[in-house]
Amino acid sequence: MTTTIPYLPTARVQLPNRVRKESKVKLTIQVGDCDGVTLVRCRGRITFGVEALALGERVAQLLPSTQFMVLDLSGVDAIDSAGLGELVMLYMRTKASRCELKLAAPRPGIWDLLQLTNLTSVLQVCSTVNEAIASLRERVA
Repeated sequence: MTTTIPYLPTARVQLPNRVRKESKVKLTIQVGDCDGVTLVRCRGRITFGVEALALGERVAQLLPSTQFMVLDLSGVDAIDSAGLGELVMLYMRTKASRCELKLAAPRPGIWDLLQLTNLTSVLQVCSTVNEAIASLRERVA
């Protein structure tokens, strides 16, 4: 069965006051719902500074209203140690909120980094967004 992933409008991420206004965020975050699963689509880079902070803030905003979340990494072209740390923090926050998080569709370089740092033993990573949504959809009902 094929899942149709909805069009996700780009959401503006409101950054905390500690982020300077002249900073340019090189991460676009789109949020949508697919059969009761919150889909967070990332495009750009998750690196030290405003990008990692923006992702953390956006997921924190979503946690009170969701139990199942897929973080689509197919559009992420770079991630550094701060970005990896943010993924671990997202895992910890979602778990504390009784929300199940799955990462989906990382590019080969990102996949290699997740394996090299052994984060694949902690984080649930699916090869496609459809696979991640399907694995969570069973629990939505």
